[in-house]
Amino acid sequence: MKHEYRYDGAELLLRPLEEKDIESLRLLRNRPENRKWFFGSDEIAQEAQEAWYARYLTKEDDYMFSVFLPETPDKFVGAVALYDYEPETNSFEVGRLLLDSKNLPRRGMGIQLISAVCKLAEQIGERERERERERECSARRFFLIMNGLCVALSKMSL
Repeated sequence: MKHEYRYDGAELLLRPLEEKDIESLRLLRNRPENRKWFFGSDEIAQEAQEAWYARYLTKEDDYMFSVFLPETPDKFVGAVALYDYEPETNSFEVGRLLLDSKNLPRRGMGIQLISAVCKLAEQIGERERERERERECSARRFFLIMNGLCVALSKMSL
């Protein structure tokens, strides 16, 4: 889905996944050392990646992020996603985590990424709760308006 959530940390930058990033993501995903960790370990063709991205954009609760380093903010070094938001528990699943270990300055960047994505989850979760409250208020207003209309109609002589 298109979104505007970002994280600007001292060690990592997370930006919404954009179409310009999907080829870098595909190449990183297709490396043999990375493919083995995915359920489907076949190489992904460029057309399949483009189709996946088009489907991703239609999803309502799927927040995909591209990962960059502050010192090279235009060089894609990974990706991560938050999805399947559960309002009852205010939780997301974290997945599609992939970092380019060959282009990271040091070990331990995965921990930094999880910390960053947890901060984003809090921010997005708060916004999701606000949206849910707005939907509930709209539904109540609609009910009250409809109820008022029914009362008014029943009082009218037809």
